[in-house]
Amino acid sequence: MIDCLIVGGGIAGASVAYFLKHSGQKVAVVDDTGFVSQASLAAGAFISPVMGKPSKFKTFADEAFRFSVSFYSQNFPKLFNRCGSLIYPKNEKSKEEFFALGDYIPSEYDFMDINPFGAFLVKDSGIINPAALIDAMLEGVDRIDLNIGAIKKEGDVWRAGEIVAKNVVLAQGAIAPIINEPYLTSQITKLWGQKCKIKTNIALQYNISSKVHIAQIDGGLAIGATHIRSETPIAINRDDSMGLIKEAKEVVEIGDFEIIEEVGGMRSASIDHFPIAGAVYDSKATLSKFPSLIHGARLSSEAPAKYENLYVHTGHGSRAFILAPYTAKLLADAILDKSQIQSQIDPARLLFRYFKKNTPNQALDRTKEP
Repeated sequence: MIDCLIVGGGIAGASVAYFLKHSGQKVAVVDDTGFVSQASLAAGAFISPVMGKPSKFKTFADEAFRFSVSFYSQNFPKLFNRCGSLIYPKNEKSKEEFFALGDYIPSEYDFMDINPFGAFLVKDSGIINPAALIDAMLEGVDRIDLNIGAIKKEGDVWRAGEIVAKNVVLAQGAIAPIINEPYLTSQITKLWGQKCKIKTNIALQYNISSKVHIAQIDGGLAIGATHIRSETPIAINRDDSMGLIKEAKEVVEIGDFEIIEEVGGMRSASIDHFPIAGAVYDSKATLSKFPSLIHGARLSSEAPAKYENLYVHTGHGSRAFILAPYTAKLLADAILDKSQIQSQIDPARLLFRYFKKNTPNQALDRTKEP
């Protein structure tokens, strides 16, 4: 028997595995699509802050940015190119409006007067190698190439085929969780992202963040990524790559180039932009215990009913390599301490929203689905 089974071998699953393993837990990760695949493979893995004025999400994302920069620098310095990023305006309408955002950058920066609106040079920003990072995170963790179609609770443990675990973490990204809970499946949105790598003689001193992200790699540049909401994967296509290159040319003189690689993958995101990390709640048992929830009531002190020792870690969107290490640490601590996770990432928020948005009959019918 193991301490924790993690379903999903991308950055969300690997991050949780890393923190649990380094806390002395025996961990196994299963993935049938190939480790470092899907969204994690296609990710640009740019580590840069969220730009904008203060908001609940920006405050959270700033904490995650600071945490991840420190985490990568201390534990994976050879994989984290902390070269700095030039951040150009996206939607600001004046130089003054853009310059004012400097007050909210969670890192040391310089303002560069290099285009009509200028640009911020954020010194802690960089890029991480996604494939090498996940491989390093999973060092010493059992990796199993297996399709987990279902899990079953047997007494105090969970069983998935021949695997028996005290705890299970669902980190399946855009793939529907193997537990049938409509408040999760109906509120996890899917984003298709495609990036490309080009061979060119240009050399960048810093990464660039504009309409697209641009980073120096061996032999050229990485440019990404598209953000297309879609329920199904989109075929990797040259037109989207050329669109990325066209936007990159607005800030970089690329010159002659050759496209050498194109990759894409589905990302998972939540409807309120916050990641989803914490206990998986049992909607049917919760409604049975608190029937007033169906009419929009909220619980004041009692917690919703949950599946014991079953957790979820997903919904990081296009910022997974910034957000996932931070939320994984919070989730690992909650698993080890049996404590409650921060409310803004707790799946309970999706459960209550689901009850509120659906009519009584809809919610009751959906929680009865097999």
